[in-house]
Parts: sequence; structure tokens; C-alpha cells
Amino acid sequence: MDESTRSRSAEGRAQAGPDNETGAPQPLSDLAALAHEHGALLRCDAVQAVGKITVDVEALGVDLLTAACGMPTSR
Repeated sequence: MDESTRSRSAEGRAQAGPDNETGAPQPLSDLAALAHEHGALLRCDAVQAVGKITVDVEALGVDLLTAACGMPTSR
């Protein structure tokens, strides 16, 4: 997040889990902590992750997690 995003008040943020092109993991627990510091919720788009890696919503600290049934079985 850039500095202008950090300083704004927000009700919620959304962040993808692993990058859909490179597979690079995102610092979701850090982003969740930052969102919570500012009174915001964090939704994680985990479509690329579910079925491929372990996804522990509580450990990540995200408030909402989105997944889809088609992606985990596609190659």
C-alpha cells in the first residue's frame, strides 16, 4: 500500500491472495493488521489459492475470504 492509501480512512479493502500470474504470495496478515489499525475490514480473493495451498482464514487475520468452485480443479 502506498502512503496515501495508508493515511485515508476506509471501511474496507480487498486484496488478492497469491498473484494470479506469478503465484507470489501476498503479505495478507500484515495487510489485515494494517486495515484493522484503521478500522477497516479486509476481504481476500483466494480463488487462486483454495485447493492449491493451505488457507487458514484465522491465521491470515482476514475478515472475509472469497473462493470459487471452478478454479481449484482447473490446471
